[in-house]
Amino acid sequence: MKMIDLQKLCTFLVSMNSQSEKHIGYCGVSKSEIFHALTEDFSDLPLKELFYIHSNQGHIIGAFGFDVDMENRSAEVWGPFTKDNEIASVIWSEAFPEMKKYVDTFSFFVNLENINAIDFMDKIGAKKQGGHITYIVSRHQEKLESIDSSFQEYTPIYMESFIQLHEKTFPNSYYNGEQIIRQLNIHKRLFLWIKDHKVISYVYMEADPLHHEGSIEFVSVCPTYRARGIGKKITTFAINQLFSDDRIHTITICVGDRNKNAIGLYQSLGFKVKHQLIHYTLR
Repeated sequence: MKMIDLQKLCTFLVSMNSQSEKHIGYCGVSKSEIFHALTEDFSDLPLKELFYIHSNQGHIIGAFGFDVDMENRSAEVWGPFTKDNEIASVIWSEAFPEMKKYVDTFSFFVNLENINAIDFMDKIGAKKQGGHITYIVSRHQEKLESIDSSFQEYTPIYMESFIQLHEKTFPNSYYNGEQIIRQLNIHKRLFLWIKDHKVISYVYMEADPLHHEGSIEFVSVCPTYRARGIGKKITTFAINQLFSDDRIHTITICVGDRNKNAIGLYQSLGFKVKHQLIHYTLR
């Protein structure tokens, strides 16, 4: 039976992911953050079925992990984590046939500076889907000016209207509208802007006080209400909401590298580039 030394695995992943030239997106960079993700937020399958590890004399030298979404038969791949693409190929040849039992679509988020991983994507035939930029902002000494207070927290009466806007804006996203609603709690919150009993804008955000981080996961404005400054208002609202918890020190937000309007907005609110990623899929 395959066993995993979780502490050793986390230490190895930190050693790799803290370097841009070995970095894989959305996996975390601190040991506590990675440990929390693997024990609390990973797939429902047992971890020993989701990680494939190559060791030499007791030291991990390569690993792949698969954050599997059983409902959508998809997986976000943690890896390749190795300095050697020959080792990556050995691990992949073992992992891929097993993961195909659960997964139809594999997604990879590779740092633009991770040349080995980019070469490996070409080797396995993964298709480039586009670029992502992760932006980060640190706590402001003073709150951003509160531009509007028209937002209200989600209530079930707006479920259908919210889901329609979310699915139209983010089809085939990592969370569909129903998944967002199911996981709402004190740290995962959804705020809406309502007009004529319909959702015309929303923001979904997550707070991780343990690791002093927040994230703005989704922001959307109904197409007929765009170019009216609503995106700036709701993003500013989200920043202030997250930073209202003194334990949150930084906020991240991700955007496609071709979305020039959103990039300009986030930069105007003080966000700086943290990582540039390339999104690949393999089906």
